Amino acid sequence: MQFTLDIDGHTPLIEDIDARLRHHFPDFPPRYLILDPVSQMVMSLLGGRTKTHVSRAARANIIGHFRNWSEVRDADADHVFSLIRKVTWAEKKSRSIKSILTRLSDGSERPSLDHLQDMSVQRAHEWLENIKGIGPKIAAAVLNTSAGQAVGPDRVPSIATALPGMSAAGSVPLCGSFHRSVIGPVRQARNQC
Repeated sequence: MQFTLDIDGHTPLIEDIDARLRHHFPDFPPRYLILDPVSQMVMSLLGGRTKTHVSRAARANIIGHFRNWSEVRDADADHVFSLIRKVTWAEKKSRSIKSILTRLSDGSERPSLDHLQDMSVQRAHEWLENIKGIGPKIAAAVLNTSAGQAVGPDRVPSIATALPGMSAAGSVPLCGSFHRSVIGPVRQARNQC
């Protein structure tokens, strides 16, 4: 999941860290993947407990086969399953996607989350979490990346541990090339060494 960050006007600092990480990890995925809210919700569902390249391939299979989310909603669950079969819990996710798309249609022609923009962040988050199959992480991803509403990054410590050199507490050791090339210059620039 991609998040747009502008924390207290620190965008230049974040962009500097991003540039250093991209230099250290040249095969990092594209910088921004901004999807409409329904597409982000489906991508987040596919991505749960699944490697990013696998979930992106599953999303590409769906998009390559169907013209819109209404067609996915109306398709047979077994057919959706055949397109996403490599994701973790594909059978359950195929049923969830169809069920959620039906709920998001709510009597209209197409599934939509446009109404979230008129809600407070808390109310929109609660509304999303009341849909079976959508938990706090998926709700936050939809709101952060697509609906233009900021939800706190409560998952940063667990996500940070996936980076090389990170500890379980999400901290970076004060040694090694990763720290020297990415974190060290940032701390020096902020006089925090």
